[in-house]
Amino acid sequence: MPQYRVLVVTNLWPTEDDPSYGSAIQAQMESLRPLGVDYDVLFINGRQSVLNYVRGIFELRRRASAQRYDLIHAEFGLSGWVARCQCRLPVVVEFKGDDVLGRFDGAGRLTLVGRIFQLSSLLLARWIDAAIVMSRRMKAQLRLPTAYVIPTGVDLKLFRPLDRDDACRALNLDRGKKYVLFPYGPDRPAKRLDLVQQAVQIARTEFSPLEILQVYRVSRQQMPLYYAAADVLILASESEGSPNCVKEALATNLPVIAVDVGDAAEVLQGVEGNYIVPRSALALAEKLVEVCRRGGRTHGRERAQQFSLQERATKVLDIYRTVAEKRAQTRPVKYSAPQFVSEGFQSLRRFDEEGRGTISSASRRQILASCERLYAYLLSRHYADGLLHGPDPGVRFNWRFWRFLKSALGFVPWGDDYVFMQTQGNWALANWALFDASGQPGFRDMALEAAEAVVALETSEGYWHYPLPERRGLIATLESIWGATVLLSAYSHTHRPEWLRAATRAYDYIVEHIGFQAHGDGEAINYFDRPRGKVPNNSVIAVWFFLRLAQASGESRFMEHVGPLLQFIAAVQLPSGEIPYIVSSPHEKPRHHYLCFQYNAHMFLHLARAERLRPGLGARPILLHLFQFLQQGVRPEGFCANDCASVTRGGPEVNYYTAALGAALHEGFRLGLSPNDDLAGRCLARLLARQRPDGSFGFSSREYGLLKDERSYPRQQAAILFHLLTVCDLGDGFAASSVTPSSENLPTVS
Repeated sequence: MPQYRVLVVTNLWPTEDDPSYGSAIQAQMESLRPLGVDYDVLFINGRQSVLNYVRGIFELRRRASAQRYDLIHAEFGLSGWVARCQCRLPVVVEFKGDDVLGRFDGAGRLTLVGRIFQLSSLLLARWIDAAIVMSRRMKAQLRLPTAYVIPTGVDLKLFRPLDRDDACRALNLDRGKKYVLFPYGPDRPAKRLDLVQQAVQIARTEFSPLEILQVYRVSRQQMPLYYAAADVLILASESEGSPNCVKEALATNLPVIAVDVGDAAEVLQGVEGNYIVPRSALALAEKLVEVCRRGGRTHGRERAQQFSLQERATKVLDIYRTVAEKRAQTRPVKYSAPQFVSEGFQSLRRFDEEGRGTISSASRRQILASCERLYAYLLSRHYADGLLHGPDPGVRFNWRFWRFLKSALGFVPWGDDYVFMQTQGNWALANWALFDASGQPGFRDMALEAAEAVVALETSEGYWHYPLPERRGLIATLESIWGATVLLSAYSHTHRPEWLRAATRAYDYIVEHIGFQAHGDGEAINYFDRPRGKVPNNSVIAVWFFLRLAQASGESRFMEHVGPLLQFIAAVQLPSGEIPYIVSSPHEKPRHHYLCFQYNAHMFLHLARAERLRPGLGARPILLHLFQFLQQGVRPEGFCANDCASVTRGGPEVNYYTAALGAALHEGFRLGLSPNDDLAGRCLARLLARQRPDGSFGFSSREYGLLKDERSYPRQQAAILFHLLTVCDLGDGFAASSVTPSSENLPTVS
């Protein structure tokens, strides 16, 4: 029984009229059969009619319904689009060359069709389960770090050294001539037959018996004879993926003269008698004369062993296995929330009947019902192995545009599955808050599972890798703080020393490697391990984290930077009460207004928690002015304004922002900064009205006036859950502790 059944979708496959067309792909698929792969072929003859691609979509869906396949393997980008027109089966696309690098004309100019190919493949690569490219150059062009680089393979049994005289007799060629092999047809100008002809014409002035041996529409089984009869192969193409003719020439010990295209330079490197030259007729002619005068063959077959079909088949099979296993893990199953969820929230409703808390019983019951549905949704949709994972609105291009397309095409398995420590922090705190209020052990177990998973992801140096590919290689302060928060909250409930040690490692890394920037008498914590502008949001959260660590450990050393950070925050607060997004530094220009109310709402919440932990450090004056600013952020409809310019009209509605603003306004009421809780109530009523039937919240609507993002992002969903629980006065996820460091000689901020 085959290990995998694969449907191959390709626009390259041998035909009676052209047995060479796609013959390398056929050989590659056949090399998988001994490894347990059985395959069927859906050939889309795009050369015959473009409409065949449309017909291919319907044929693919028919076959996928009638037969059992484990995955679809598409050859070439256009075939990949056909394969992607279904969602049931995972899709592996093998990009061949000009579908990624573009198609060029005979003058070396990128054509309009070539540009369309490039953009098409760039989009497609983000919608599939795995992408295979032929060379590192293609991977760089595709801008996809997860793409697999697997060059084309060569059949070493078929392509082997043969006697030249026998080959010339079999092909009826003159043994006295020198043949330059050019294995492409005249209908492919980008292969640059014209340049090869010029080179041969120049070389004939010094070595006359030269002739171009142009070979096309020849069966694969006959090709070894042409390699044996030829004296040299010339490759002058404008664009290539991984030209198979170079590896076939190596396997037959035929000398090769090539321009630097595709992976030719890598394949030929170190093989004596083969040359990489500039793309000019003179450079090709010089080496052509040298090769013909020297005569003989090379020892390229030794190098060709690295590119055997068998080696390639093993790598492709590994990709099949990875894709199939990942799809099996994410296959949806009917879900029902664990019993502890309903029991825990039921006990919270009994707690509500006692009339405790700062909100009305009716509001509290409504919010708790919303939390129960959201909690169950997070478990069913985003939870696995102790962690919440899933997509994220991201940064840069994804934030500005790409996420809207992903939302519109929600049926596509985008593969953007990320694990943020911020997500795990809010999830762990929510579970501890639920455990503390309900006593239900299931919530405690979920929080401990999160701690175990998070500590396993911490590096030995004390940081967590940033998950977004756009910022890969950077180490973010907030990710380290949130990862350590998971561990500190677990330590506050269990007093297991390994949690505290792991959180302390994170602190030490932040202080010693990420560091601070001076600002007057204060200092701002850096955003990444590479300096940029001073971001107050990070400094505020750092204050809260340092205070928490000091309380947990009883060590005053963790208080060293609290005062200077608060001094920085107080110094940069604007007269309106707003704390700016970015404060200028030698590394970045200032930016006062950006997502003003949601960032300031989160800063208010963390400063309020810091004030509760250590009154008198100077946070309260900041809170008072900040609260006055936040009160302006509630739109007439009840949602959070996007920024200062959209307080009365315009701007998107983002549910996550509304949750943060509602929680901050309610916290201000609890602190006595407002005589009533009306603004918070309006925010929370608006938020709950937008909860979806499955318990989740869409991300945004009315972006750019008309776009919406309905995807479920676990980072934002977990934050909404924790915000709603804090509004219900369930605590902040930390157990009460009597350990407090000395507060002597700590600076006070005015």
